[in-house]
Amino acid sequence: MAPSSMSSSSSTVLSDRSTVVAPARDSYLSIRDIGVFHDFHPSAEDPSGAGVTTDCNGIPVFTDVISFCDYLTNLAASYGDDAVKGTTIDAICDELRRRFKIPYSKALAYINEAEFTYDDLINGKHITAFMRLIMRNAKALDMSRRLQLVFAYEALDHRIQRHLESPTETTEVHTFFSAK
Repeated sequence: MAPSSMSSSSSTVLSDRSTVVAPARDSYLSIRDIGVFHDFHPSAEDPSGAGVTTDCNGIPVFTDVISFCDYLTNLAASYGDDAVKGTTIDAICDELRRRFKIPYSKALAYINEAEFTYDDLINGKHITAFMRLIMRNAKALDMSRRLQLVFAYEALDHRIQRHLESPTETTEVHTFFSAK
């Protein structure tokens, strides 16, 4: 996605009697490029558990702070950490994680109690949404991707597990989800 909000700026830094001119940033990312985190848009619902949905204007609305920060970090890799006017993406993510990360005790309780039964599947519940919720809570516990997948797999009813391969050290998240 290309930056859509145009704003000119230039910066000059004086150092030891010489002038160094930093390249001017001609554009910054806009809200349409970045999206919003749900605490700033409380009407957003996330029925899929994906951690992101859209509002009526097509703006991404993130319901999970970790997913939002992962997305922002990817934007920073493409556009630079200073792509947001007035701050850095790292600063935004640090503050959001500090304020909105799922508390360890809540995440741990969810991980330990979560289960997805065969009846849930029969009744139309989405296994991918369940797996994402497990992984969201596992991320809050700073678990590796491998452990996130293991906890998600172990929370599945044994009748569902029979149709899936147990995650290994080389299993990628997208590969595991595509097996469903």
